[in-house]
Amino acid sequence: HRSAREAVEGGRRRGSPGDLCDHLLCLADVHLEAKNPVGALGPCLRCLSAAESSRLLQHRAEALVRIARARLEMRDLSGALRLAEEVAPQLSAGGSAKQRGEALMIQADVLLALLAKRRSRTKGGPATPASGIEPPLPQLPAPADDAGGKLHGELLREVARVLGEAVEAFEAVEELVPLRRCHYILARVYHELSEQVSRNRHASRFRRLSERLANGGRRP
Repeated sequence: HRSAREAVEGGRRRGSPGDLCDHLLCLADVHLEAKNPVGALGPCLRCLSAAESSRLLQHRAEALVRIARARLEMRDLSGALRLAEEVAPQLSAGGSAKQRGEALMIQADVLLALLAKRRSRTKGGPATPASGIEPPLPQLPAPADDAGGKLHGELLREVARVLGEAVEAFEAVEELVPLRRCHYILARVYHELSEQVSRNRHASRFRRLSERLANGGRRP
């Protein structure tokens, strides 16, 4: 944290606006890793201001992704979803595949949080874990009636659609850790949808990625 902050102060005195944004984004990442979303907002907003002043579109998009993640951690679901949906097309047009994948993951996490929120207002038992996938996701809501069941299924399918795009983004740059998480959640989602073939496919990919990561990221 200290070295990141010193880099920001040094970059402000000596570097270009792009260098300053890089240091600010690094500092924001430190706060997010430490589960301090409020602390991440300051560097993100400073980066956003510098990027907009210098027309650094890539840095602006990356700052928005981190602000969306911070809002999600602060349980501002609507704010997080709005930002993530706004920035994803910008990243598709010419930005970082990794950051596009992250924006899509935020969208999926918001939808999962909405599902969990619905559960607190409906009756139903806990979701059954997909075979071979540990630990289970936060419990997803059991539909209370036909209308609730339809909305439940629609939300799950939207999660699957968004995560499918995230998988493509992360595969393009071999970001194995978030890719592994995508397959894990997809296995859980398809289990909820009773689509066993898709569930097993993603569960298998999750296990292969787990083995690869345990092997230092090397292919078997």
